[in-house]
Amino acid sequence: MDNIDWIPNRYPGYRLKKLELTNWGTFDSSKGQVYSLDLSGRTALLVGQNGSGKSTLVDTLLTLLVQPGVRNYNVAAGAKKRERDERTYIRGACGRSSDEEVGSVVDYLRPHDKHYSVLLACFERASNSDAFTVVQVLQVLGDGEVDKTYGFADREMSIADDLSGLSRGEKIRKQLIDRGFKATSKYSEYFPWVARKTNMRAKAMDIFNQTVAVKDIQSLNRFIRDHMLEAKPWRDRIENLLNHFSQLSQAHQSLVRARRQVEMLRPIEAASQKLSKLSAELALYQQQLDATDSFFRRKMVDWLKPRLSGNESEIQKAAHRKRELDQELETLEDRQRSLKNEIENTGGARLKELPHQLQTQQTLLHAAKRERSRLLASIKTAGLSYSLNDRHDFERLPSALAEVQRELVQRSTDIAQQRLEQARRLTHIRGLLEEEQSQLEFLQQQPGNLPEWLADVRARMAKELQLDTQQLPFACELISVADDQYDWQPSIEMVLRRFALSMLVSEQLYPAVSRYVESHQLQDHRGRGQKLVYLRVSPRELERSAEDGSVELHQDSLARKLRVRQ
Repeated sequence: MDNIDWIPNRYPGYRLKKLELTNWGTFDSSKGQVYSLDLSGRTALLVGQNGSGKSTLVDTLLTLLVQPGVRNYNVAAGAKKRERDERTYIRGACGRSSDEEVGSVVDYLRPHDKHYSVLLACFERASNSDAFTVVQVLQVLGDGEVDKTYGFADREMSIADDLSGLSRGEKIRKQLIDRGFKATSKYSEYFPWVARKTNMRAKAMDIFNQTVAVKDIQSLNRFIRDHMLEAKPWRDRIENLLNHFSQLSQAHQSLVRARRQVEMLRPIEAASQKLSKLSAELALYQQQLDATDSFFRRKMVDWLKPRLSGNESEIQKAAHRKRELDQELETLEDRQRSLKNEIENTGGARLKELPHQLQTQQTLLHAAKRERSRLLASIKTAGLSYSLNDRHDFERLPSALAEVQRELVQRSTDIAQQRLEQARRLTHIRGLLEEEQSQLEFLQQQPGNLPEWLADVRARMAKELQLDTQQLPFACELISVADDQYDWQPSIEMVLRRFALSMLVSEQLYPAVSRYVESHQLQDHRGRGQKLVYLRVSPRELERSAEDGSVELHQDSLARKLRVRQ
C-alpha cells in the first residue's frame, strides 16, 4: 500500500482514518491478531499479488456501509457476483480441494463456526478533528444463518481497546451498548445514524457499491448514465398507457356495438308490440271461428225445418225413381254376365294369366332391390363412398374394390410388423424377468447377500488360482447390521455399498490375484464383462485395528451398529 500525501484543508468532509478487522477472509485472528490499515485521512493505493487480500479490504468497507442483499462482493477483482458472501468471509475461505466422494470442496481457515468477525472503520473530519466509528460484528449461528450486529459511536474507537473479549451468542448488541456504542441488528436503523452524521443520502451508498465494480471507464457519459442517474420506468409507463388506450378502445367499441344493438332492436320491439296486438285479434277471431260450426248448424236446422214438409212429396218421387233404377241395374248385370261368357269363349284364359305374370315380375323386382341394398351396405362397410345409379357404375365397382383390397393388405402387413415388434419387446422383457428371477433364487439359496455376478467372478478366479472361495472374502460377507439396529440398515447399506462389494485379499495372495485380474477378462456365467474392486489387507493392519478397540466411539457411531466376523 502506498500513501499519497494530501493537504487537509483542501478536502472537506469526513475521510477514512483507519480500518480494522479480525477473522475476516484470509485475515485470520485465531491467535488474537487485529489487522489495521492506518490511512490518517490520506488517499491509499492498494498494490499486491492476486489473493493477497486487496478485494477483501474493499469488501470490508462494502459490508460496513452498503445495505445487505445489494452489495457486490469481490467484483473489484473481476469475479462473479455470487463467488463470495458473508459466510465465506467469516469462515475464511482460502481455496478448493478435490474429494473422491463429493468432488470439489471449499477449504476454510475457520470451519467450525466457534468464533466471530469484527469489522471497524473510523472516519475523521480534518478541519476540526471530529470523528465517528462504525463497527459490525458477524457470526454464523448453529442453523447456518449469519447474525449481524451494527454499532455506531461519535468518537474514535478500536477493536483492541474497545471490542476485545466479546462473548459469542445472541447478546452481542447488549455488549456493544455496554462498551459505548449505539447498537442494532437492522441496517434500516444503523444507516440513519451514519447519514445524520455525514449529511449523506442513501443513494451515495448505491453509487459507491456500483463504482467499486468499475475497472475501466471508457465513456464518462455512459458511466454517469449507468451508475449515477436513477433509471426511470419509461417503458413501464408507455406499456401502461398502451394498455389503458387498448382498454378505452375496447370500451368505445363496446359502446358502439351496444348502440347498434339498441338501434337494431327498436324495429324488433315495434314488431313485437304489433305482433302482440295481432295475436290478441287472432285469438278473438279464432274463438269466433270455433263457434261458426255450431252457429251454421243451428241456422241450417232453422232453415231446413219449414222446407222438410214441402220436400216429402219429392222424397216419394225419389223412392219411385230408385225402384226404377234398381230394375235397370238388374238388367245391366244380366248383360254383364252375358258379356263375360262371350269373353271366355274368345281368349279369356290369356287375360287370366297376365295378373300372375305381373305378380311374378314384381317378386323378382323386389328381390333385385334387396340385393342392391345389400351390395350398397357392403360398399359402405368397406369404407367406400360409391353409388350405383347405372350399368357403368356397376362395371367400375370391381376396380374400386380391388384398390380397397390392396389397402387392406398393406394395413394387414403393417399390423403384422407391429405385432412382431411387440413380440420382440415381450421376449426382451421376459429375458430381463428371467435374469432378475435367477438373481433372486441365487440370493435365496446362499446365506450371504453377495450378488450372483460377483460370486461367479470369484468362483472363476478361485478355480483358476486353485484356491478356496473362503480365502477370497468380500467385505459384505464379514459385515452385518447388529440385531438391535435394523432400522439403520438401508442407510448403512447406502454408505458402505462401495466398500462392501470390495474383495479383501491378503498380502500372500495379492500378487496372484493382481496378475489374474490384469491377464483375464472378468465375466459372469452369462458372459457379461464385470468390474472388480479388490483391496490389500495385511495382518499388521488387522492387529492395529484390534489394538484400536479401546478408542471411545460416539453413541451413534456407525461402528457401534455393525457386527464384524473374523
